[in-house]
Amino acid sequence: MLTAKAIGLLLPEIVLVATAVVLYLRGCFCRPAPSEPHDPLAEKNFSPDASKVSQDVRSMQIALVGVVLAGWALARLDLPVEQPRTFFLDQFSLYVRWLSLTSVGLLVLLGSAGGGQKDRPEYLGTLLLSGAGAMAVAVADNLVLLFVALELVSIPTYILLCVGRRDVWGAEAAAKYFFLSLLASALLIYGMSFLYGASGSLQLKEIRSCLSGSPGLGSGLTGFVKLALALLLAGLGFKIAAVPFHFYAPDVYEGTSYPNGALLSVMPKIAGFTALLRILGETLPGGEEYVFGWRVVLALAVLTMTVGNLVGLWQQQLRRLLAYSSIGQAGYILAGLAVGLGGADVGSRVDGLGAVLLYLAVYALATLGAFSVLETLRCAGQSVENLQQLRGLAQHRPWAAAWLSIFMFSLTGLPPLAGFWGKWAVVFGAIKTSLSLSTPSAQSFWFMGLAAITMLNAAVAAGYYLRVVAAVYFWPPTQTPSASGFSWPWIAAVICGLLCIGLGLFPWPIWNAAGHAVESLAFPESSKASLTPAPILQEPFPIFSAPEWSCFQFCRALSYLETE
Repeated sequence: MLTAKAIGLLLPEIVLVATAVVLYLRGCFCRPAPSEPHDPLAEKNFSPDASKVSQDVRSMQIALVGVVLAGWALARLDLPVEQPRTFFLDQFSLYVRWLSLTSVGLLVLLGSAGGGQKDRPEYLGTLLLSGAGAMAVAVADNLVLLFVALELVSIPTYILLCVGRRDVWGAEAAAKYFFLSLLASALLIYGMSFLYGASGSLQLKEIRSCLSGSPGLGSGLTGFVKLALALLLAGLGFKIAAVPFHFYAPDVYEGTSYPNGALLSVMPKIAGFTALLRILGETLPGGEEYVFGWRVVLALAVLTMTVGNLVGLWQQQLRRLLAYSSIGQAGYILAGLAVGLGGADVGSRVDGLGAVLLYLAVYALATLGAFSVLETLRCAGQSVENLQQLRGLAQHRPWAAAWLSIFMFSLTGLPPLAGFWGKWAVVFGAIKTSLSLSTPSAQSFWFMGLAAITMLNAAVAAGYYLRVVAAVYFWPPTQTPSASGFSWPWIAAVICGLLCIGLGLFPWPIWNAAGHAVESLAFPESSKASLTPAPILQEPFPIFSAPEWSCFQFCRALSYLETE
C-alpha cells in the first residue's frame, strides 16, 4: 500500500508529470492569436511567426523549470537506511534518475526548435512524461510497476513520432514503431508472467530468494526461467535496438526528425538497460543452473555490435548512419552486461555492471550532442539529410564542424574524450574477467574473445564516424549549410561537448558514481556491502592482494586521494 512517505520519495517524477499537465493545459488555452483582432492596424502588423516563437519560448521555459524543480527534489532526497517495500531507493536508482533527468533536459532544448510547429507545448509535455517513465523504471521493484514504467516511456514516444514530422515519411516511421513496439510489449509481459510462474512472486526483491530456495523443482524450474529470460530479452531487445530486434530502427530514424531521433537513441536505451540490470542482476541466482544468462547476453552483444558497425559503413543518410551507430553502441553496452553477469568474483561484477552505467552516460552525451548540431544545420531551408550536404562545413560553420567532430571522436572512442573511457571500461572488464583465477578456463576463453571482438568493432566503427569528419573538413564544398538564427539546440550541443571533454579529462567522478551505483547489484546477497575508499588505502598494494579488486575501486581510490 502506498503511503504519503512513499509517494514523497517519487517527488521528482511527480514534478515532471505535473509540469507536463501544465504544458498540455497551456497548449489548449494559450494558442497564439492577434491581441486586438478588431483593430485593422494591429491585425495588419500582427506577425504569427513572432507570436509562435514567443509561445514556443515560454513553453520551453516551463519545461526547463519543471526539469530544474525535479532536479532540486532529487538532490534533496535522502536515501533511506532500510529499503521500503514499494520501491528501490538505492544508489543505482539515484544514478539512473539523474542520467534520465539530464537527458530529458537536453532533449527539451533540442526539441524546442523541432517537433510539431502547432503542438510545441504538447510536444515538450510528452517529452517530460517519457523522462518520468525512465526515472520510474529505476525505482520499480515490482514486475507490474516495471512494465507500467516501461510503457510510460513507449507511449509518449508513439505520440512524439506522430507530431514530430507531419508528412508521409513521419507517418510511416510512427506506424512502424507503434506496431512493432506493441509486439515487443506483448513479449515482455509474457516473459514476466513466466518469471512470476517460476518464482510465485511479483517483487524483484523476492524473486531471487524464491528461485534460490526452490531446489526441489529441479530442471523444470530452470527451463521455465530460461523461457522467461528469452521472452524478456526479446521484449527489451526491441527497446535497446539489439540484433535481431533492430530492424525497425534505420527506417524509423530516417523517417522522423532529429529531435525524435535523439529521443529514440537515448531514452528507450536508458529504460531498457535499467530493466535488464534489475531483472538479470537482481533476480537471477548465482548458482550453476542459472549461468545461461551471461552466455545469451554475450551472444547478443557480439551480434549487435558486429551487425550495427558493418552495415553502418554503407550508410550515406545521416539519421540512418546514427541509427546503426545506436545499434553498434548497444552491443558495447551489452558486452559490459555480459561481463557483469558472468564475472566469477565481485571485482569482475563491479567492472561489468559499472561499465554499463558509465557507457550509458558517455553515449548519451555524444549522441545528443551530434543530433543537436545536425538539427541546427539547414541547406536551402531544409534540414541536412546526407553526408554530401556536410561537404566543406568547416569553411562556412567552423564551430558546428568542431562540435560535430568532437562527438564523432567520442563515439569512436578516441582519447581524451568521454567515449574512450566507456570502451576502455568494457574491454578492461572483459580482459580482467578472462585473466581472473576465479574464472573457469572455458569461460575465460569467451571473455577474452569478447574483448578482441569489441576492439575490432571499435576499429570498424571508426570508418563511418571518421567519414563524417572527413566530409566536414576534407571534402570540397558543394553547398553552403547555414542556420536560421539563434537556436536552442546550440545550447544543448555546447553542454554535451563541454561534458564530453570534461569527463574525458577528469573521468573519476563519473567512475566513482557508476561503481558506487552497482554495489547493490554486485553484492546481491548483502545490501549492506560497500566498497569505501578507507580500507583500500589502509592496505599496502591491495591491487595485488585482493582478488576482487576492480578498476572502479581503483578510480574511487584516486578520487579519494584527490579530495584529500
